[in-house]
Amino acid sequence: MGVMSYASHILGGEITYQHLKNDQYRVTLNIYRDCNGCKINGKGGGKSSENCAEIEYLFVRGKNGSTTKETRFPLYRENIQDITTGCRSLKSACTDLPNSVFGIELHSFYSIVDLSQGSISGFCDYYFYVSIAERNSNISTGQASQNFFIDAYLNACTSEPVSSPNFVSPPVLISNNNVNQFQSYHCENTGDDSVSYTLCPALIAFETDATYKTGFSYLNPITSYCPGTPCTPDPTQNPPIGVSFNKNNGSLIFMPTLDGERGIIAVKAEKFRKINGKWSLVSFIKRDLQLSIKTSDGNHTPTFLSKNYFEICEEELLEFKVETYDLKNSITNIWDTVHLSLNSPMAGPVLTEQYQGQAPFVYGTFNWRPQKGNQNVPSIYTFSITATDNNCPLEANSVQLIQ
Repeated sequence: MGVMSYASHILGGEITYQHLKNDQYRVTLNIYRDCNGCKINGKGGGKSSENCAEIEYLFVRGKNGSTTKETRFPLYRENIQDITTGCRSLKSACTDLPNSVFGIELHSFYSIVDLSQGSISGFCDYYFYVSIAERNSNISTGQASQNFFIDAYLNACTSEPVSSPNFVSPPVLISNNNVNQFQSYHCENTGDDSVSYTLCPALIAFETDATYKTGFSYLNPITSYCPGTPCTPDPTQNPPIGVSFNKNNGSLIFMPTLDGERGIIAVKAEKFRKINGKWSLVSFIKRDLQLSIKTSDGNHTPTFLSKNYFEICEEELLEFKVETYDLKNSITNIWDTVHLSLNSPMAGPVLTEQYQGQAPFVYGTFNWRPQKGNQNVPSIYTFSITATDNNCPLEANSVQLIQ
């Protein structure tokens, strides 16, 4: 198994893939970089003069029972993007003249993988993975300086080719302490395949879990508001109790309570397909992220007031108003403006922002007419709406899943 060189700038990542033709797949690797750390082969923003090695290869392992073979394919850099969420005046740590200690970059790579290549041809189960040494040294929940390992799975023996699911919402890597968190790991999906979600262990190697400090686990990855012993998670309370994760839609709800904590949240999205009358696993992807809990600046995450479940008929027009509420900043005593954006794998839905005179100054109108169904169209549609305030320097957002 290949391992890259020192890389304590790694905040997380994910691997997804798309079938091209025959046995060829386009595999995408997204790596989230801390701009306070070293650059990747001299590439990336920030003031650090330290340099870390390029991420050169995607490793592919074919496995049937106890038989395994492995090879590697070159990775090509595709994009670098500063994804630090902040107001217009924010100059993140990814810039030359920052006014914030926070800076997060997305480094995207791709590889063209041909599974008919002799060394790995003939398998049903394939795993795409990257291993990077090492995670950030300031992680406080047990994984400090351990390897970063991310993988994805493909069942290549289906009658119809498989492409992986894809995460819809951008990752959340910074959260305010003592503020409710409404995060989404929901994936777009096509056809009649089904996707389910689980919190999963962070990995340091193939099938090898990272270690967690006492009191933490992959199910309890961060210190959260949790009165009582034992603590029974309840996302319906305010503040939410414990860490609640919805396996049906990938929503994560909690309120962090330890200022300065840095923990790892890892989520697996598994794609199932009905084959000969039985649901079979055909793909999985993972998102592994370092979440930093910062001292509260008085900002709050927006709360959705709209309903999130609708039952309609084919070709019937769905219209509804999207409303949110955002508490006044407890330090500045200023109301934020909350903007809305639609994350949808479906064609046709439209979310239009409308302005109003009172906080949060924006509401949305949603319109969509579902097409007449066929065997390739799901009976349950899921999309998400993100509400983002304009707090400075760092914005806060919430995600609501609509079905």
